[in-house]
Amino acid sequence: MVATGALALDRDGGFLGLQLDYVGNLGAYPVSYAVLNNVTRMAGNVYDIPAISVTVKGAATNTVPMSVYRGAGRPESNFILERLIDLAAAEFGVDRAALRRRNVIPAAALPYQSPLGHRYDTGSFAENMETALRLIAWDGFAERREAAEKRGMLRGIAIANYLETPTGFVDERTDIRVLPEGRITAAIGTQASGQGHETSFAQIVAEKLQVPLDEVAILFGDTAVAVSGGGTHSDRSLRLGGTILVRASEIIVARGTKLAAHRLEAAESDITFAAGRFTVAGTDRTLSLYEAAAVGLDPRTPEPLRGPLDATATIDTRLHAYPNGAAACEVEIDPELGTVRIVNYVTVDDVGRVVNPMIVEGQIHGGAAQGIGQALMERIVFDAESGQLLTGSFLDYAMPRAD
Repeated sequence: MVATGALALDRDGGFLGLQLDYVGNLGAYPVSYAVLNNVTRMAGNVYDIPAISVTVKGAATNTVPMSVYRGAGRPESNFILERLIDLAAAEFGVDRAALRRRNVIPAAALPYQSPLGHRYDTGSFAENMETALRLIAWDGFAERREAAEKRGMLRGIAIANYLETPTGFVDERTDIRVLPEGRITAAIGTQASGQGHETSFAQIVAEKLQVPLDEVAILFGDTAVAVSGGGTHSDRSLRLGGTILVRASEIIVARGTKLAAHRLEAAESDITFAAGRFTVAGTDRTLSLYEAAAVGLDPRTPEPLRGPLDATATIDTRLHAYPNGAAACEVEIDPELGTVRIVNYVTVDDVGRVVNPMIVEGQIHGGAAQGIGQALMERIVFDAESGQLLTGSFLDYAMPRAD
């Protein structure tokens, strides 16, 4: 992707307008337009820019098709604007962090309507950036750079803000069933490819139905049980899948309340649900979730109540969200060897409600590794005369490794 950009500022360093012109390499034939769409949609980042103009063109070439891997246009969009801000800071002779601080959307401006049609309802953009600056020890960098120069090394530091807007395929479905023998199954269309859905989804169901985690089985990847779904991409799985898992669980509790009221000969309004059990308020008369499921399958149960304790929930609308944050990095370069050492890397991420902290941290680690690989190691190289791909295997294409 080739980008040409211009950032207009007033005398005080306030942003006035942004102009971006992109040319994206579609390859020999188009596979996905997501990357080009997203560089348009995400051009404003977390900054208050009154006027934005973005032009995107696709170029058909003799290279491989461009498709979605990391960020699908968001990294490109964030990078070009952050780079423009650094150039503007140098032009004005001001600190890069100070210029960002001057123009980041303040909390008092929320909800904020961007020129590109987004409406940011929540976010602590300035606070995230200040936290990253503090963690990277931004104010002490000059001394660290001077010390590095005495050792013959070069030091660099940078900060970048980001904003994401997940979209993706909107249709998703889940089917939850409570089995009398003490198990719960939840079939869902979106399928994990290493993100730990089987754990996070099970946590949601276990929390809502108040049962141990090991009693919940998440079923996906089989059209015999998962009727429909949109797959995993664009931060959609927990927002859409998690939402319908909650809804289906609530339906389960409501139906279980009816079954318990019938068996316990009480009014539905007198039934409470806690710790996986239905109880008649003020009494010791109680029924477990699994016992309620057995009532539904009992042939003596009245016809309107008879049937498995199950529920289906679907969604076919977008759930807008704007995850955001800030990252800062300090590096040291050996000018003789050309080697780069990452001295410090920090990231502050507002990802919304965290279901499983370990999984979230793992995804952030993976994102950092991908960014490091993209910035320092990975490159698609073609021979200029023949068009032959020169980095067609991992012997020639350098991927970031654990070390």
